Amino acid sequence: GETPASYKPVLRHKTFLGLWTLNFLFVAAGYSLFNLLPPFARDQAQLSERQIGAVFFINTLAIVLVQLPLSRWIEGRRRMRALVLMPLLWAVAWLLVDAGGYWFTATSAFLVFGFAAVLLGIGECFHGPAHQALVSDIGSPHLRGRYFAVHSLSWGLAGFVGPALGGFILAAAPFALWPLASAVCVVAAFGVLAIERFIPPKLQRIPHEDAITPHTRPPADDDADHMLVRTVECVEGRVEVELVCEPSFDYGRTPATWTLVDGSRHAADAAGAD
Repeated sequence: GETPASYKPVLRHKTFLGLWTLNFLFVAAGYSLFNLLPPFARDQAQLSERQIGAVFFINTLAIVLVQLPLSRWIEGRRRMRALVLMPLLWAVAWLLVDAGGYWFTATSAFLVFGFAAVLLGIGECFHGPAHQALVSDIGSPHLRGRYFAVHSLSWGLAGFVGPALGGFILAAAPFALWPLASAVCVVAAFGVLAIERFIPPKLQRIPHEDAITPHTRPPADDDADHMLVRTVECVEGRVEVELVCEPSFDYGRTPATWTLVDGSRHAADAAGAD
């Protein structure tokens, strides 16, 4: 039988905790700081409210246009090598934001911020197929809900810490915030490369869409007749396994037909596929 789901294996999974930490950095120094762009753009670059809204629109448009083609392009490629592009693009984008506010104003600054918004949007497109999908696959299937529950804490905590700490820095030294955020993104990029060797080999590449099997978790007994070999992994506690050996014709699709041998009740022949 399957042991009850628990948070202990999740919290002991070092590779998952590494992914959790990386996502915390992604959100704290990436996603969440986009909320601090409007006051910076208004106060330091004199952008209008309409221009600030247009920067957000450009970011959204970049995501819409790039998401699907990029997802197809990275299929079959090394997962972490694709993921590392996200924080690197963000690091460049934050430096552009800092430069745009320092050297430019009004329309010129708007063009710089718009280009930075495109880079931020393209970077975001790597997160889903490279990181989120890995969280789904890295743990035991019956613990998948626990993995996602713990992983969601990285979003919530970083979504609070990033703007809170960033707001203090923005108020005290506006042009220090974005280089610091860029530095954190670079650290996260090195972290992505460092954790790659701990990713299971079968998960190191982003699968092709047509390579995804119909079963996203081990099939139940009544859905496993077509399987010739079953595997059982004990995560915690104990598992009682009953092994039944009998012919499996056509991988279990054709039931066996039994006949006694010469009327004997101790020997029988099984017939199935031709």
